[in-house]
Amino acid sequence: MEDQRNSFAKTDDSNEVEPQSLRVPSGYSRLKRELQKRSSISGIFQSLEARSKNSADISEFCQALLTLKEFDSFKTIHFFKHEKGQSFAVKHEVALDSISTKDFHVNEFNTLYQRIKKSKNRTFGQESLKGFTFDILGTFLAREFSLDTHNIIIIVSRNDFLSQTQLERDLFNKVMSVVSAFFDKILRKELEAQQLQNIQLALEHLPFQVETSTSARPEFKRLPSDNFYQIKTEQTLDKADIFHQERIALLGELLNTLKHELSNPLFGLQLSAELLLMDLDDEDNLTFMNEISSSIKRSQSIIANFTELYTSNETLRAKDLEKLASEVFTLTKSESRQIKKSFHIQELEHEDFVINANSVWLAQILFNLVVNSAQALNSLQIPSPEIQIKAYLKNPVEIHVIDNGPGAPEEVMKNMFSPFYTTKEKGTGLGLAISQSLAKKLNGKIDYISKGQGAHFVLKLDYENTGC
Repeated sequence: MEDQRNSFAKTDDSNEVEPQSLRVPSGYSRLKRELQKRSSISGIFQSLEARSKNSADISEFCQALLTLKEFDSFKTIHFFKHEKGQSFAVKHEVALDSISTKDFHVNEFNTLYQRIKKSKNRTFGQESLKGFTFDILGTFLAREFSLDTHNIIIIVSRNDFLSQTQLERDLFNKVMSVVSAFFDKILRKELEAQQLQNIQLALEHLPFQVETSTSARPEFKRLPSDNFYQIKTEQTLDKADIFHQERIALLGELLNTLKHELSNPLFGLQLSAELLLMDLDDEDNLTFMNEISSSIKRSQSIIANFTELYTSNETLRAKDLEKLASEVFTLTKSESRQIKKSFHIQELEHEDFVINANSVWLAQILFNLVVNSAQALNSLQIPSPEIQIKAYLKNPVEIHVIDNGPGAPEEVMKNMFSPFYTTKEKGTGLGLAISQSLAKKLNGKIDYISKGQGAHFVLKLDYENTGC
């Protein structure tokens, strides 16, 4: 009978058959490696997910990363984040027992980001940090990510100067292959929390109250969220005045900085012009250089006057008031370019008459009144438009701002000093309200005179606020 056993079995010693070699299917090894890789990455993903849930912010999450078994050899994480569109970036230096944070300019961040992006093996030493203002001890591994809201850099270091092993690089790359989603999630939460905090801060400091409701009411307006709100405008403008004065103070600081930065080059130009004037003989060239010298002096004068304008002088004489009005006309030039403007002292009790008033507040009042008139004249296309400032320096002091437009209708006159009342399409309704509030702080008031042609405002400062 024929032997039915496996063909590989031995039938006798003399007729031994060699076993055929087993062939592994094509791609099996590659598939096996991929499955092993995915299995290890899946474990990392689960570890990161658990750590992200327990992390309040990005610093805590970086601290949790240091507890991963893949990061056993690393001592410090340097995490850099830049919110897109901002002019600064933030660096978090994180160890298991400490966290520190520092802001720096976005240009430095971008330089480091591009340097890491162009690197092949993402391994760096101290030479890579030349020219940067931050310190990272020893050699390190780094990776950059571009997320929806942020660009980020993560750097891990052992805090020594030995090169990283291949195993450390492989483990680092494994973690980096899945960690970006968690960075994105946490940074989004931080951004939302910051935006909510900014909204709450803004609401706390609004110069009016906002009342909300979940149901529709006749006086309420609808929000995109289908809730409803109402602005209560009967509140005072004290907080608005504070913010307004803070902006004015900031402008004064900016003008002082501008004066400091431009003084030296303008002086150099003036000196060069004067030296050239001494050597030139040609009459045309002399005329040309005289024009240059005159323009330099004019520039120096404008900067000096602007700086003085935003210095809170508490007393003004007649010549100071004239200079202040001139600078207000200069500041309003964008609105009143085609309008004739003039300043006159109609009445002066005596040459040494002094106004005891804050110059910044007074300048802002005149600025708002001139801009208000200029916008009205421009919108109505008044032929030969004109704005006059007339000062009556007596007790009480009166400063009149008059234009030759049609004036204000009766219904506008009733509400023109009310906060948020405006007849302009893009107006805020705060210009005249703030001016009246500042006038009260000067122990005075602004009246509107309806008689005659044109808009006519009068700022009155009573006897207690003026002196000799």
